[in-house]
Amino acid sequence: MRQSERPRVLVAGGGIGGLATAVALRHAGIAATVLERAPRLAAVGAGIQIAPNAVKALRHVDLAEPILAHGTASETFQFRSWTGRVLTHADVGELARRHGAPAVFLSRADLLRTLYEALEDGTVRFGADVVGVDQDARSVTVTLADGSEERADLLVGADGVGSRLRERLFGTGKPVYAGYQDWRAIVDHVPADFPPATWWMAWGRGGRFGLGHAGPGRLFWFALLNTPEGSTEAAVGGKEGVLDRFAGWTRPIEEVIAATPESAINWADIRDMRPLKRWSDGRVTLLGDAAHATTPNLGRGAGEAIEDAVVLASRLACVGDFSDRAAVIEALYGYERARRGPTARVTRRSRRMGRVGQLESATGCRVREAVMRLTPDRIAARALASDFKYEVAPLRA
Repeated sequence: MRQSERPRVLVAGGGIGGLATAVALRHAGIAATVLERAPRLAAVGAGIQIAPNAVKALRHVDLAEPILAHGTASETFQFRSWTGRVLTHADVGELARRHGAPAVFLSRADLLRTLYEALEDGTVRFGADVVGVDQDARSVTVTLADGSEERADLLVGADGVGSRLRERLFGTGKPVYAGYQDWRAIVDHVPADFPPATWWMAWGRGGRFGLGHAGPGRLFWFALLNTPEGSTEAAVGGKEGVLDRFAGWTRPIEEVIAATPESAINWADIRDMRPLKRWSDGRVTLLGDAAHATTPNLGRGAGEAIEDAVVLASRLACVGDFSDRAAVIEALYGYERARRGPTARVTRRSRRMGRVGQLESATGCRVREAVMRLTPDRIAARALASDFKYEVAPLRA
């Protein structure tokens, strides 16, 4: 890198991917400024999974232990019928030990806060809405909604599934509605007989319900409901509507929903994209959901964004001179080459799982349950562990 001037990267978007990118770049000796359109740090959502590959990535930026301290490392994951019958059991604790890192569930708020607090004051600029991008051979310039400009060596688009930067760069990659919504919450209510370090997902007709620990004294639940595109909260019926959808399902589903304050429940339409053929254009690249938005069926979206961030920083750490456009493009190409394949596999597998999981036909659901009961636990565990391997050189300043 240049001896006279520290390289600088702009990051559009202050969510998980954007903040993780700024943290990783700092560890690589590269200055970063995060431009976030929201007026303040906001933790939209509820709980989140960090898979073993992402925990390994976090170790490279000294954040694995602080983040793990907020959550619960899982030992057991089960797929169940809506009546509670165990269909498939995966020993995720053993998987974690085999891969050298746990799978952990925690609140999205704790994850965002930990990433944010790892940054120097002033790294994140709130109320900074990127509306224009221009680049030349030596730099990239962004225009903000207030008319001001920021200039840097590189721009990373981490502005989410509805990325305006992706649309501006490629004019493609519009997210597609998956056919269902995700209703979720974290609740300070753990039934006395709910086993520790356990996660399960119950499957029924046109819906699924997941439940598990997400830190001391907390449960994270999510309900996946088939809904027409554009359905509003009122159309579902809010908390009472979710309760109605899962009436009669295995306990403690109704108990946990009933114990959740209405204000703690979030919902979102589920969308994903077909994998993009490329993520970069000159000195601009995409990361996280902006590059590879996926459905939540595998719980891998946040972790893949974190892994993106560390891989990108590791490639940029090898650039000797950021004014050398060819060197920057080669680094971005190496980042894409490392990440496009694994993220595309996650997107495709998650989409397939969602289609099977949201079946409405009684016959289809009976066949699904029969297949799951006949699937050996070791095969289910192997499927969950796909792409958990992670190796990248330590970041260097």
